[in-house]
Amino acid sequence: MLRVKELLRRFQIVVYTGNKWDDLVLMELELDDLYEEKLIEKEEYLTMKTILKSEMGALKRSENETI
Repeated sequence: MLRVKELLRRFQIVVYTGNKWDDLVLMELELDDLYEEKLIEKEEYLTMKTILKSEMGALKRSENETI
């Protein structure tokens, strides 16, 4: 997730809601916007999307384990 935050900071985008899931969702939306505006390359976009999806999956798994 740190790599995604660093990428977003290059564009003066800081995401912090106090909720990790919401942060991940907002980062994904910001990433989509950057790609749609052609500000980042496809390879970088796909790499960052993979990182976010992995983080989301890990968060869901950890939440399920605590139930």
